[in-house]
Amino acid sequence: MFLKTNLKLGEITNLSDARFAAGRGAAFAGYNFTPGHPNYLEPEKAQEIIGWLDGPKMVGEWNNGIAEVIWDTAERLQLDYIQLNWIDTEVGDKLQEWNIIQNIDLDIDKHTDVIIGQIDATQAFTQIYMFTLAAEADLDLYLKSKVHVQMLQSVCRDYPVIVNFPFSTKNLLPVLDELKPFGINLNGGKEIKPGYKDFDLLNDLVDLIELED
Repeated sequence: MFLKTNLKLGEITNLSDARFAAGRGAAFAGYNFTPGHPNYLEPEKAQEIIGWLDGPKMVGEWNNGIAEVIWDTAERLQLDYIQLNWIDTEVGDKLQEWNIIQNIDLDIDKHTDVIIGQIDATQAFTQIYMFTLAAEADLDLYLKSKVHVQMLQSVCRDYPVIVNFPFSTKNLLPVLDELKPFGINLNGGKEIKPGYKDFDLLNDLVDLIELED
């Protein structure tokens, strides 16, 4: 299966999500290893899931943490990437032998100079950037701001960027057309019951970026 852009399925908590990622051609499969996070996954459980998969690059996601602990987990699970969901240049420098996905949170009130400064501070250890915007209403406002859009377009030209936005079937393709990012992030989550999950929305979104034969 070939997609118009690289797909990352993040916050995987179960084998159903992992199989979905592999089956729909995801380039990356992510697991959040931050204790206390709503979609935290024990490394031992992640190791079981990873053992079933073939295809996506494996990503360990952290919202905070100690570099040595992150390194140990990444090495034990043989991860391909480490995703840092907060900015800590000391942690990033200690982990720079790994492939790093550096997440940067966006906000309509966050000046573009601040974002550029965060990129400058982290680019020495970053292979891929991810920009996260949580609320759909914020996305609408953000994309109406010429300054913000031009900044995102520029960064997407200069770096591999994964956009982690509240995507819907209405806004996904317009975002891709306007920003032309390296990839998109969609999130997994909890099963309704073991072995059962509703993938309708995820399937609809991936259908939009699937290339026709």
